[in-house]
Amino acid sequence: MKLFTALIGGLLTGLVLTVTAERGCAQGAPQTKPRALRAEYRTTGVLPGSRPEEGARSAIQTITLDPDGSRLIYEERIEEGPKTDGSSGASRGQGRKFILRMDMTPPVIYEILEGGKSYREHKGDLNEYQADRRITEDQLIKNSRSLKKAEREALLKQNYLRADGKRVVEVTRDEGKQVLGRPTEHLVVTENGRTIIDSLVTRSVPGSRSYYHLYRRLGAFSEEVLEKLAKLEGLPLTGRVTVVTALPAAKFDFEATKIENVDLPPTAFDLPPGAVRVEDVPSEAACHVCGKTIEDPQNAPVRGFEGGRVIFLCSDACWEKYQGKDKKKK
Repeated sequence: MKLFTALIGGLLTGLVLTVTAERGCAQGAPQTKPRALRAEYRTTGVLPGSRPEEGARSAIQTITLDPDGSRLIYEERIEEGPKTDGSSGASRGQGRKFILRMDMTPPVIYEILEGGKSYREHKGDLNEYQADRRITEDQLIKNSRSLKKAEREALLKQNYLRADGKRVVEVTRDEGKQVLGRPTEHLVVTENGRTIIDSLVTRSVPGSRSYYHLYRRLGAFSEEVLEKLAKLEGLPLTGRVTVVTALPAAKFDFEATKIENVDLPPTAFDLPPGAVRVEDVPSEAACHVCGKTIEDPQNAPVRGFEGGRVIFLCSDACWEKYQGKDKKKK
C-alpha cells in the first residue's frame, strides 16, 4: 500500500540529526540520562504522502531523535485554516505518528493508529511512490523516442528527464544567515536541473541518517538524492522541498520554530502498551456486512478495526447495520 496515503505528511528536508548521550566523566560517577534532540517545524504546502485531493495544508511537525540517531519519532498535527475574523487557526490536535527503528534489520516503521490502540508495521523498502515514479518516467522516455528530435528534447526538458534515464544529482553549499541564533550554510540539491532542496542548514547539530531515511520511505526522495543527502551533516532549519513522484511535482515550505534537548523514558521508541497490530490495506476487499466487492479499499466509504484487523464497509447503511450487530453482542 502507499504509505502516507496511509505519510510523509509532512516533509521537511531530508537531513537528519544525531545527539550524543551525556555520560559521567569518571568511573563510578553517576551518569546523566541520555538526552534526545527534539525539533519542531511549521510546514506549509503539499505534505509528502498526503492524498492528492487534500491539497496544500499547514502542519506542525515534531521530530525526536534518540542519542545515537538510530531511532526516530515523527509526529504531525494538521492546522485548521484561517478563521473568518482573520486570525490564524488553532492546531486540531489530530495527525499522524510514526516510529522509525533503524536499529532493527531490516529497518521498521510503526504507524501508530487510534491514539496508540493499534499500529501498522512496515518493513524494508516502503518507497512505493518513487517506484511508481520510475515506471512512469521510463515509459515517458520510451514514448519520446518516436518523436522528432526537437519534440523529444522539449518533452524531456519539460519533465527534467534524460534520454539515458539517469538522474544527475548535484549539491552546492555556501554561507547562510543565522536562524534561531545558529549559524547556517545554504544548501541546494538539484536533480537533472530541478531544485529538490533549497535549505538553510546548521552544522551546530551533528548529522545522522534516520531523518533522511524516514522521508525517503515516505516517498519524498529518489535513491539518487538520498545517496547525496546521506553524506551531509546538519539540521535543516528553513527552506523548501520539491517532492517528485508519478504525480505532478509538489512543493512545501518548512521553518524550525524550536530546537531543544529532552529527557526520554527508556520506552519512548517502543510500541504503545497493548497496541494491536492491524493488516495493510489490500488491493481489493469485501464489505464486512453485505459482502459487496470494494475495488479500492484505501478509499472505502467506511473503515474500522475489529480483532486486530482492518474491516471495510461499502456504505453508511452497512456501517449502521454493523453498529447494530455490535450493540446486540453487548
